[in-house]
Amino acid sequence: LVFSEFHKKELVEAGVAASDIIVTGPIVFDDVFRYKRTSARSKPTSIAGVKVLIATSSFVEFQMLQKEVYYQRIEAIFKSLWEQGIREVIIKLHPREKQDADYLNILNKFNFSARVIKNCTRKEFYRLIAESDVFIHFGSTAGFEALLLDTRVITINLVDLKESLFKQENCRLMFDDDAGQVISYHDSLK
Repeated sequence: LVFSEFHKKELVEAGVAASDIIVTGPIVFDDVFRYKRTSARSKPTSIAGVKVLIATSSFVEFQMLQKEVYYQRIEAIFKSLWEQGIREVIIKLHPREKQDADYLNILNKFNFSARVIKNCTRKEFYRLIAESDVFIHFGSTAGFEALLLDTRVITINLVDLKESLFKQENCRLMFDDDAGQVISYHDSLK
């Protein structure tokens, strides 16, 4: 049993008979539907009431970004959220990350109502996603899981991030359910 056609191809190239490989897809998602809402999500009455969950990535640990650069970019995200009126943030660390104090130091600069979660089970993570209004991630399958739970998702390519992303006109949380308006907004930035 393998996750995808890509992994099947790797095994075939390594000498495993294709007939012995079954592509199942990501079975890790099987539990996600237990946390799906049975009623429609209510929209926050104001931006200050928006609850944001950020799932971090281990870019520093895998030496994809220098620590200073990574936390400068994280701080820019928090600054943008603060400037837009967001006050409640939960940070769920990647399992390989150990730098919770660095996140707390940045959060304290902006006086967020915040917490950093180091270790949590997949079930706890799904509960956090389901209870959040917005889920921010840096390119992981967790974004897909959040979509399955009807949580709004913002994906940020933190490794190739351009500084201009954090200018006010380029970084807004959008709560309109009309995809056409979101596309029009995005096109206006070009």
